[in-house]
Amino acid sequence: YSGRCGDKVELINQFEILGPKEKIYGTACPLMCVKDIIKNSQFVYLCGDNLYSARDLRIMNIDNDYSYIAGLEHKNPEKYGVLVEKNGFLEKVVEKFKEYFGNIINAGLYKFTPEIFEKVSLIKKSSRGEYEITDAINLLAKDKKMKIKIIKDYWMDFGNPSDVIKLSKFITAGKTLRP
Repeated sequence: YSGRCGDKVELINQFEILGPKEKIYGTACPLMCVKDIIKNSQFVYLCGDNLYSARDLRIMNIDNDYSYIAGLEHKNPEKYGVLVEKNGFLEKVVEKFKEYFGNIINAGLYKFTPEIFEKVSLIKKSSRGEYEITDAINLLAKDKKMKIKIIKDYWMDFGNPSDVIKLSKFITAGKTLRP
């Protein structure tokens, strides 16, 4: 529990819930695991291999009927999922595109309403054989239920081993980082 916010933080092992024999993998799997814990509450979901500022995390604390996806400008958007916006709503997330769609990328930080669980139940395995969170997000976007929040401070993806060295230098230096 966080003394300042009063929010509950609970560590969940998806393989204990989904079972290792199921071979269920992908970025949507953690959502499958927390449905019974979250129930009808709104919640913030983030990717564990990304670093965010406390200020950017706070911008996702929104209490309304929409889900939100955090985005940020990036000089190499082709390496990430790009957010396509129309009239204030997310139109779609385009993963690692060949055609240019913009430079606002998915930062892996979300605020969801319980509707996400329904959308996760509708998605199928991707061509990689995984359940992708972006497929569920695109279903929310199609229903005009997903908006974009631009993060302002810093963000760092450390999903690759070479990124961990960069992350370590950033943390020890205490400097602000932009992609």
